Amino acid sequence: MDMLNTDLHLKNQATARAKGQIDSSQEGGSEGGFHFIAFMPIMGMIWQLDGLQRQPKCLGTCSDDWFAQARPDIQAQMAQYAEEHIEFAVLSLVKDPMIGLRNALALNIKSIIALDSKLDQVAPRWRDSEGQSGQDSSLVDHISGGDESYGVRQDDIDKVSLLDSEAAKTIANEDIQGMEGVRQELISDQVGLRTIHLRLPQDPDVQYKLRLLRFSALFTRRKVLRRKSPGSTTKTLHEGSASLDVALLEIPLGGLNKTEAAKRTVNGEDERADWAKEGAERTRQPPAVSLRDTLRPFMALSAAHITLEDERVTEVWMRLAAGYIAQAVAEQYLVYQVHDPNLTNDMFNWGFDEDNTAVEGSDDYLINVMFFDEEAERANATWESIRDEHMKALLPTDATDREAQLRVLLKNELSVFDFEDRMLGFLEGLHNKQKTPLLSQIESGQADGLSDAQLKAMQRTIRLRSG
Repeated sequence: MDMLNTDLHLKNQATARAKGQIDSSQEGGSEGGFHFIAFMPIMGMIWQLDGLQRQPKCLGTCSDDWFAQARPDIQAQMAQYAEEHIEFAVLSLVKDPMIGLRNALALNIKSIIALDSKLDQVAPRWRDSEGQSGQDSSLVDHISGGDESYGVRQDDIDKVSLLDSEAAKTIANEDIQGMEGVRQELISDQVGLRTIHLRLPQDPDVQYKLRLLRFSALFTRRKVLRRKSPGSTTKTLHEGSASLDVALLEIPLGGLNKTEAAKRTVNGEDERADWAKEGAERTRQPPAVSLRDTLRPFMALSAAHITLEDERVTEVWMRLAAGYIAQAVAEQYLVYQVHDPNLTNDMFNWGFDEDNTAVEGSDDYLINVMFFDEEAERANATWESIRDEHMKALLPTDATDREAQLRVLLKNELSVFDFEDRMLGFLEGLHNKQKTPLLSQIESGQADGLSDAQLKAMQRTIRLRSG
């Protein structure tokens, strides 16, 4: 009861100040009042928890997109006091994405262990061919148990269930070739999952270099992960890495575009093998790391580079970034079956926010400043125009089927191949700017800005061969 009275008193104070009903002496000695209202999905129902109400209010049954159901009530609450100039702040409490990624890594490890065990039973000599010609030798190394450096304990691996996993289905069929193929896919997936858990030191220059290394690994890995089995295409991709004694970045960045052309020639067809084209025909699970997962690291990498070089974002970069978001939206819709009507608007919500309160020097702060035009002293108008142009192209129209619309865009205006070529050029340019690439420093065992412990962790992460 006391809490209700306090909330009511604070609300009355805020309302009175908005109407000018509090004199100057009161205004000088009083602080702003806060009225909290929470919307939560609980046991299949949406509940509104209002500090001025005695009991929670049920808003109805809860669907997967419960926020869309709560949105009208939130907007109604804000509209109720709009004329009184009361300010509102919307705060979202979400699950830490690293929890899901750790679970994904635990499932990945357990799946590999299960496949190894089954292969030992049905084909005792299967390991003899591992790493030989025709197979991707970089896929041999992996972690097969709990490892604190990646935030995964053995208990996490033991608890995760293999039920309905791709590994379990393949094991049930006892298809040796199929199990080997799935195993290699899982080990390849594991590289991205392990890289995400990389801990960065505090030096800004080293942080930038590690961001570049990590993002390059994630993006180039995705290109290999599209293949359902490590056939001639994957083999060709990795032929360019014979001189690079590291598995994290199999392809020297200077030869990426050339390797892409060779990849298309090997298959003897125009291999627009993006996820959108495969659609429902794909048989494997979507990658554990989506474009949406890598979008923020891309923005953070770009902001860190611009800050270090004291540069400004160019129109070329803006179009690259807008295209990146567009590809991520299409992947969410076509691959992950996320059909949230607000998906496009939410994912394109990148730009300068004058109310941003991020700590100076943090990723959020640098990303926000990146979209600010110092000369115009406002949000970058060119970015807003390019962003809105791409967003408009992705918004559904009444006359067009949503899936068909996205497929047409990915083959034409938002070509997947063009996007990948631009991204590879972007990464190549950043790597070529470094006097001594961090990857080479780590390989030599002497990396500026990294302690011995951090250097060893990095070597383990990127799986440098010892001796």
